[in-house]
Amino acid sequence: MLNKLIQLGQHNDARMNVALALTAITYGAVIANHVEVTRLLKDENGIVSGAHVKDILTGEEWDVKAKGVINATGPFTGEFSNEIITGHV
Repeated sequence: MLNKLIQLGQHNDARMNVALALTAITYGAVIANHVEVTRLLKDENGIVSGAHVKDILTGEEWDVKAKGVINATGPFTGEFSNEIITGHV
């Protein structure tokens, strides 16, 4: 019985991520893969307003502006927590 409960509770995170990306595109988002955040952007009041990113395949860099920024770095949260507080990595 327990085995069946675990199977019913499994989650396909890859499928969910693709669904989220497709929904975001529907609402006007631009999606990029193989991109890392190199620093967070802040407005004149010090509020995070986007990120400077780098394509790790081509080396191209650009700024991404956003109304909201969500830290979804999972186990890598510690790498960004210092920057969020101090503005430096």
